[in-house]
Amino acid sequence: MAATARPRLLVAAVAAGAYANTLPNQPVFDDGWAIFDNPLVKSLANVPRMFREEYNFGGNASNAGVWRPVTTLTYALNWAVGGRDVVGYHLVNVALHALVSVLVLELARRAVAAAAPERAPAAGLAAALLFALHPVHVEAVAGLVGRAELLSATFALSALLLALGAGERRW
Repeated sequence: MAATARPRLLVAAVAAGAYANTLPNQPVFDDGWAIFDNPLVKSLANVPRMFREEYNFGGNASNAGVWRPVTTLTYALNWAVGGRDVVGYHLVNVALHALVSVLVLELARRAVAAAAPERAPAAGLAAALLFALHPVHVEAVAGLVGRAELLSATFALSALLLALGAGERRW
C-alpha cells in the first residue's frame, strides 16, 4: 500500500494541507491583545518577564490570572522573525497541528497494538487522519491564540509516549 508506506509523512501532510488556507488570515478576537498589543511579545529581552507576568499583560482585567510563558515565548519568537506578518504565526500553528497529529498516530498505534497488533498500523493511521481533519480543531489551529492548546497537546502526548516507551528502553 503506497499511501501507508510513510504514515507519519502522510498524516503531517494531511494535517498541514487542511489548514494551509489559513495562512493569510488576519488576527481575530483575542489575537490582538494576546500577541500584537502585548508588550511582552515585542522583545526577546522580555523573556524573563514572560515567566513572571500574566499572559494577559496586554489585555484587560477580565482576562487576568492566565499564565502561559511558553506560549508567550513562541509569540515573541514569531515577532522577532516576522513582526506583525501573520503568515509566520499561522505556519507555526499549522506545523504544531501536524506534529500533534503524528503524535496521535503513534499513540493510537501503540494502544491498538496492545490488543490487536496486526491492526495497529491501519487503526493508528485512521485515528490520526480523523484527528488531523476533524473540524473541532479549527479554533485551535486557525486562531493565533489557539497555539496554547496546540502546545499543551504536543507536550502532553509527548510525555505520554515517553512514559509508555520507558519500559522498552534503558535509561
